[in-house]
Amino acid sequence: MIQFGLAVPQTLDAGPFDVAAVTEVARRAEDLAYHSLWVGDGLATPSTLEALTLLSFTAAVTTSVQLGTSVLVMPWRNPVVLAQAAATIDHLSGGRVILGVGIGDRRPADAAFGVGRNRPALFEEQIRLIKRCWEDGAVVWEGEAWRFAEVDVGPKPLQQPGPPIWFGGEGAASLERAARMGDGWMGRGSSTAETFARALAVLRRHLETVGERGKAFPLSKRAFAHVVVDGRIDRAKERFAGWSADVYGDAGLVPRCAVIGDPDACVAGLAPMVEQGLDLVLLDPIFDIPEQARLFSEHVLPAFG
Repeated sequence: MIQFGLAVPQTLDAGPFDVAAVTEVARRAEDLAYHSLWVGDGLATPSTLEALTLLSFTAAVTTSVQLGTSVLVMPWRNPVVLAQAAATIDHLSGGRVILGVGIGDRRPADAAFGVGRNRPALFEEQIRLIKRCWEDGAVVWEGEAWRFAEVDVGPKPLQQPGPPIWFGGEGAASLERAARMGDGWMGRGSSTAETFARALAVLRRHLETVGERGKAFPLSKRAFAHVVVDGRIDRAKERFAGWSADVYGDAGLVPRCAVIGDPDACVAGLAPMVEQGLDLVLLDPIFDIPEQARLFSEHVLPAFG
């Protein structure tokens, strides 16, 4: 049965951030039986709160919903620090963390985070190092990007052997890497239903090649989606375009792939994703998220369950 997650409010509009909206969304998600709450990365995006800080706050105001990152740009983060941060939130939340990660694209911001090495090799080393930091004992590491001996990293996560690591990315190499190294996968919100279906087919072939791994491998997709009940579809599209320009540098990107409309239109827009046999769809309404959580739960999600 398909499950649905919900994006946490993360964007600064004019004035102070609406902290109460995070609490409202988090508690409403639990009341309405959403599977999970998700935050984006936030680094190098001036209007967006940092992911792990926000996820920690979200953990404090919830008790049962899963908590995920979708997705952290790994080359911008120190893997030892990230391993400890994810393990800390795992403890604070009672073992509810899903660590979503991606390799990211080359951007001018790379220089601010010291990214100058081979990106795929760096990413794979980061994943291996995070998993080693979650194991017992002091860490001894001899890699290409990091070399150190006898460093105690803790706490170890509450979930063992560690929080599941879901990969993002829809390129050929990213899909092979997800099947080989990941615990799950989330497709991009900025991909259309057609491009997503092609990527999913490739991933499934890679998973068959990897063979039986003795555990589930959840398949999911972020979906930019907004229910409109007042007829003001143009207003919603304008808000989506502004957010898309801020985050992606392309005002048309998100509106081109988003599901925006009345409840029937949203059901029709989400159906091609659900019909792919996914385990989870992450709904990202961008704005008015507390009310959108209710509207989706009442008017859209019953069609899928």
